[in-house]
Amino acid sequence: QTLVLTLTSNASYSGTITNTAGITFSAAYANAVDPGPNPNTDTVTSAVRQLTADIQVQKTLRSPTTVQVGDLITYTIAITNAGPDTASVVLTDTFTNNPTVSSVAGASCSGVGTTGPVVCTLPNLTGTTVITLVLDSSTALVGSGIVNRAEAYPSNGLDSNTGNNISFSWPAVTVTGAPALTFSKTASPVSGSTVSPGQTLVYNLNVTNLSTATTAASNVMITDTLPAGVGLVSVSTNGTHTQNGSQHVFSASSLGIGQSLTATLQVTVTATTSGTVITNQASASSLNGSLGTQMTTHTVVTQATTTSYVYLPIVLKNFTMMPDLTITSFSITPANPSSSDTVVVSVTIQNIGNAATEEGFWVDFYIDPNPVPDETMGERRWERLGSNVSPKKGIAWKVTSLLAPGQSLTLTSDGSGGTLAPDPTFSAAWLADPRFVPGTNNLYAYVDSYDSALIPEGEILESDETNNRAQITGLGVTGLAVQESGQPLPDNRPDVSNK
Repeated sequence: QTLVLTLTSNASYSGTITNTAGITFSAAYANAVDPGPNPNTDTVTSAVRQLTADIQVQKTLRSPTTVQVGDLITYTIAITNAGPDTASVVLTDTFTNNPTVSSVAGASCSGVGTTGPVVCTLPNLTGTTVITLVLDSSTALVGSGIVNRAEAYPSNGLDSNTGNNISFSWPAVTVTGAPALTFSKTASPVSGSTVSPGQTLVYNLNVTNLSTATTAASNVMITDTLPAGVGLVSVSTNGTHTQNGSQHVFSASSLGIGQSLTATLQVTVTATTSGTVITNQASASSLNGSLGTQMTTHTVVTQATTTSYVYLPIVLKNFTMMPDLTITSFSITPANPSSSDTVVVSVTIQNIGNAATEEGFWVDFYIDPNPVPDETMGERRWERLGSNVSPKKGIAWKVTSLLAPGQSLTLTSDGSGGTLAPDPTFSAAWLADPRFVPGTNNLYAYVDSYDSALIPEGEILESDETNNRAQITGLGVTGLAVQESGQPLPDNRPDVSNK
């Protein structure tokens, strides 16, 4: 009969193992005589070699040695087992200056989303495995360097050469500050307005390195090419100005933290064809890349001359004394908000007619209305129109004062600086959460928006009912969606007539 005995040596043991087996009679056959040769034993000696491996580490930086805070830094780590035996390996990667681990690929690793260390396990390693490590420098200290250290050993600790188990990335990666630039462009009259031949347009351009920046911005540039249909009157800037035909370039070699590059272009409307759209587009950039483009539009309207006949005694024919309300300024602050920014809306209205308003009226602010309010509607209240955003919200200002010819009134969403504040009942949703949703937003303002009598002319009978609207279209809002709670919409508004 054959018996098989299997023994496993300790992984760290090196030497010989001696095994002796013997056979005897049981007690029932104690007096039996074994006729065979003696002794009834046998011994086997086996040599045991310790399991060893040679683990080698090589780290390589795949990014520049100088990065701006917020940039990603990539390393590759090659772990090689030069043998002779297979080994399970543990890799530990540490780094200075507090960057955050963005990702690790190539092995089973822990530490992603932390500031380290990264620990990876490589079972039964033979040959070479490459791990890719990506660090986010957003949390790193500006002005300091990042040094990365990787070390790998067999899990049983037996390495034939411990001089090649550690690798550093050198030179250190230096983290520099980053500018925080914003670009805005406004026009007067406000973009979307109608203009007449000979009328003056003013374009205001601004690039600001915000106070949140950690370094100055370099090689800041604004480019504005004036469109056909306008003639240049004047140019002003706090930077350097160069002109090539209708193209105007404003530049600053450096913008410190909190500093701005500003420019103003004043032009006159030369287009004489009614319906011509004057589109002015400007772009901005810096050493760090493009800041995008900003666009304004104005539609040319030509009007037939109205003749007034004077008789003695003075008698006017074809002449009517009437108010005419229009919006001369419509803006938001900040000009390029994110979804987390609190926004202030500002609207300036003016009576450009030849008579005072005789009663109160409403001014409304809309976000993505559907349809867009115009003079053909009997109801232009923001809460009565559809909307492309949810929950729907807007602003309503109740103007009870009378506006004389030429008189202006400024309304803001927060009532700052002595301006007229919104009606709290009909602006509750906005006042509770004065922010925009991320994506493209189209904004509108409308003066004399509420028609309590449901007549096409509106609450104020004006000499021109087609110039009551202003808009800011294509406003890009960055950021993540913010949880909003809807506010109940009022059913009706009180009459504000002073009759």
